[in-house]
Amino acid sequence: MDSTFYTQHGILNTQVRVFKRLTTIANQKGIRLDPGWPTWFDGSWSLPKPGDTWKLTLSSRGVTSSTTLTAEELAAFIAGRLSEVPAKLDRALNALKAK
Repeated sequence: MDSTFYTQHGILNTQVRVFKRLTTIANQKGIRLDPGWPTWFDGSWSLPKPGDTWKLTLSSRGVTSSTTLTAEELAAFIAGRLSEVPAKLDRALNALKAK
């Protein structure tokens, strides 16, 4: 895992990369997220500790759905390797449509 992964810059970079993929999947499904950006870490401004899971909560039309992403999944995703991140984002978006 990159040594900068758990720095403020590394976390922001990861969030932006995940958000880009999330936006692509949401657009394909015709889902508009409210307020447009997911809530990370239950809204806490604290940086996650190394190895902690990253909780992501999505909202659309008053409905919410959450997923957790492991540090290993995120590291693989950032590195361009096979990762569960896109599948977990897809499932969280499907949960928004199902409710």
